[in-house]
Amino acid sequence: MIDLATPVLGAFQDSLDSAFGNDLGWALGHIILVSALAASILAVRERDHIIAYSGIDKRLALDAAATLLLTLVIYWIFTAVFEFDSGASVGLSFVTAISMRWMVTVMG
Repeated sequence: MIDLATPVLGAFQDSLDSAFGNDLGWALGHIILVSALAASILAVRERDHIIAYSGIDKRLALDAAATLLLTLVIYWIFTAVFEFDSGASVGLSFVTAISMRWMVTVMG
């Protein structure tokens, strides 16, 4: 059998194989891949409907992108400059970015 799920899912596919056996794990991994592909195709085909009715406008998208970028920069600072543990830096950088976003938008 062709195994496309292992290169894509990695260790998760190994966990599926060990939990459900090789045959059922293979099938579940490929069902996950086909489901993700189908959801992606549906999202691309229905993008106009999603954009019109999702409630996400250009301002919110830019705000989310700026917050994500700020989170990544702060994460890099915490791990590279201050040499914090990467696990703790994820939460700390997210909370710091959200706090800075609040200060800029609310306190302005």
